Amino acid sequence: MWLRRNKILHEKKVQSVEDTIFFICKYLREWEEVNHRLPGQRVVEERWRPPKPDEIKINFDGAFDKQTFKFGIGIVCRDPEGKILNCRSKVNNRIPTTFAVEALACLQAVRMGLDLGYRRVVVEGDALSIIKKLQRKENDKSVLTLYTINIKTFSNKFNKCKFRQIGRKGNETAHAVAKEALKLNGSTYIEGRLPKMVLAVATKDARDLELS
Repeated sequence: MWLRRNKILHEKKVQSVEDTIFFICKYLREWEEVNHRLPGQRVVEERWRPPKPDEIKINFDGAFDKQTFKFGIGIVCRDPEGKILNCRSKVNNRIPTTFAVEALACLQAVRMGLDLGYRRVVVEGDALSIIKKLQRKENDKSVLTLYTINIKTFSNKFNKCKFRQIGRKGNETAHAVAKEALKLNGSTYIEGRLPKMVLAVATKDARDLELS
């Protein structure tokens, strides 16, 4: 809002509502990422890591297209060797905030794991606030409470379900799937041959895994 006001007053430019919302969403995500770092802490880019031998890791993420004002959701399931087992992309244009997008993506990730019959999973995303809420036993009173309660309810159906936060660098494949959702402008399961953009990021993850 202040950005829009300043542009009108000082630059004589009127910023669209969509651009203002995009700026706010971008700012909130950047603030969230910086806020969890301790003062003076050296920032280390965390790579994607495989789950334990008896687990499946499910990464989730969201992406926003300011041109169409739509949100894309990306979900990626991988085994202990880093092999992609399943992906899902979904588009929605009725989600109010980026936090709600991430919460819905997490919910979809958990439900997808159950649908595929996985019993022991690690659900991983770069949305720190969502992961923290899910790691707490008590429910908070935020606008995301309905999402988190549903996520926790479904997660109890696994033999084991752990929620873990990772930096954006380690969540790039899920983000690529979310962007692919916006590109396709639809919801689908991605099986077999992966889209070029997703394959490129997944290949980089595999290469980083071999070098580590």
